[in-house]
Amino acid sequence: MKKKMTIILGGVILVGFILAAVVLASQNFLIKTTTDGYEYTVWAEKASIKGYVGDQRVLEIPEAINTEDGEMGVIEIARGAFSDNENLEKIIIGKNIESIGSLAFSDCPSLVKVEFLGEAPAMGSKVFSGSNEELSILYEHGKQGYSQEEFGYEASPFFRVRYNDHGSESGEMPQDMERYQENEEVKTLENIGNLEKTGHTFTGWTTDPNGEGKIYQEGESVLMPRENLVLYPNWVINKYDIVFHSNGGEKLDAIEVEYGSLIPEPEEIKKKGYVFLDWYEDRDLKTQWNFEAGKVTKDLELYAKWFELPKTPGNLRAKTYGYDQISLSWNKSSGAQSYEVLRSDKSSGEFKKIGETKSAAYIDKGLAYQKVYYYKVRALASQGDLEAQSDYSKAASAKAELLVPGGFVAGRHEPAKMKISWNKSVGATGYEVYRSGSPSGSFSLMTKTSSTSYVDPEGTWNKGNYYRVRAYRKVGDKDIYSSFTAIKRLWQSRG
Repeated sequence: MKKKMTIILGGVILVGFILAAVVLASQNFLIKTTTDGYEYTVWAEKASIKGYVGDQRVLEIPEAINTEDGEMGVIEIARGAFSDNENLEKIIIGKNIESIGSLAFSDCPSLVKVEFLGEAPAMGSKVFSGSNEELSILYEHGKQGYSQEEFGYEASPFFRVRYNDHGSESGEMPQDMERYQENEEVKTLENIGNLEKTGHTFTGWTTDPNGEGKIYQEGESVLMPRENLVLYPNWVINKYDIVFHSNGGEKLDAIEVEYGSLIPEPEEIKKKGYVFLDWYEDRDLKTQWNFEAGKVTKDLELYAKWFELPKTPGNLRAKTYGYDQISLSWNKSSGAQSYEVLRSDKSSGEFKKIGETKSAAYIDKGLAYQKVYYYKVRALASQGDLEAQSDYSKAASAKAELLVPGGFVAGRHEPAKMKISWNKSVGATGYEVYRSGSPSGSFSLMTKTSSTSYVDPEGTWNKGNYYRVRAYRKVGDKDIYSSFTAIKRLWQSRG
């Protein structure tokens, strides 16, 4: 009896397990609908598409479906899932789909394109029966299992246009999400991501980044080859204009130089009366261009810098300046920074340098009295290590002697005297003052003075008074004299 009860109890438990399994299975196979119209069932945490109640014309089978128990991956399109769908025109089947049941897309009159993105799924029979006669079944180029023998249906590959970067320093590559059949027209994309490369210009797309491929302009139409079309940015190195400003010298033509390249150094140009120094990149000639290291990154204007050769001084003048001095003066020379003064004691003798000055004048001192000296001048200039001299000027001569006192004047000196005055004579020890009663009469020495004026105590207003002065210099025990001034008459009648 006990054994019989055990058997009955065991049978009851088994029946309970079976009923639980049946309930669980019925729940798993319960068809549910997603918010976007897909009908599905779940088994072993995998989803199967059972139907579609939406009205979209183009569908991409989802990779997963969100359920009450979480996200379930979609791996199957069940038998007859989309049959008799009159709206459906195109469907995209991802690499997640492992199998498609029989008659899944049967009797879909508007369906003209089916695209497979992954390896070929297992296919049921008559999957596309009764669909549009122009239906194209396409698969991703390079994916396996789509031969007629394996797949069971006639399928052709589709291809993509991929934009790969090469050399860009900023910006983003465009993306073409379309899928193309062989010989289908493709329009290349524009540089919408603003790709940039320093020193280069984007000129379209190329099939070979090393410059050997075909180049396509933005928006150009291309027929898709029987392979994926891979395009790279086509960069053309910029060329920049280099303009040479010769600043009065021989002219040079402008040239073009590529970005990052050195400028070929021009042959040295010429300009009459100047020596060429170098090229500078600014009008103020402060920044010298380095042809050995300076690389071009933009349009450039280079300016020639010249060293002016000094011109020969003109109109050299020599004149007595005092007892032992001769003064020289001349016209300033263009380009001169200083002047070299040379002297000889003979007109045809050797001229030797006696001094240098930055002004256009010079005083030669310590000369022999009443000796004639000959002079020449030349202009000097320098720039860095470069030194230049002009030709010598024409010679000029003079002798050193006491100068006749200049500025000689005579006038009334109150209450009733006469006053005469004159300018200093360079090198003079003193002055002798002479007076006469007539211009042609005998002049008598009135005084010797070191001053430059004299009041005549014997002069009378009602008589004519004639004066003259000369300078003297004492040399040892001997006096030497200048010439006399012009005669000055002073006469005043009593009023």
